[in-house]
Amino acid sequence: HGLHSGVVMVSDDFFELLSEMRQLQQAIHRLRSEKPADMRSEESAQQLLQPDLQAFFTMMPADVRSALVFRTGIDGMPMLKPQEAERELGALVARRLAARGAAGDPTVKGFMPQ
Repeated sequence: HGLHSGVVMVSDDFFELLSEMRQLQQAIHRLRSEKPADMRSEESAQQLLQPDLQAFFTMMPADVRSALVFRTGIDGMPMLKPQEAERELGALVARRLAARGAAGDPTVKGFMPQ
């Protein structure tokens, strides 16, 4: 049909196992300890993160960012709220493809995450 399609299987703990997520949780944990007065909002927390972690943080949905900044899991680390990995990855891909198209870079015409 001239279309490229496929199915990707993603484990439920995909985001939890990413090294970037562990680094982000550790950085937020450290900031909570070292600069608690500066951790008043997601925006202030984002500004205190290293640039690579800032980019990763902004890719997360708003409820996940909020939980990371303001909630603590049973392990004492910033809480990583459960996510539907397939849906979140689909949304990230769709945003990236749209950005590529807006910049004039090669992209696909139609992408629909399921």
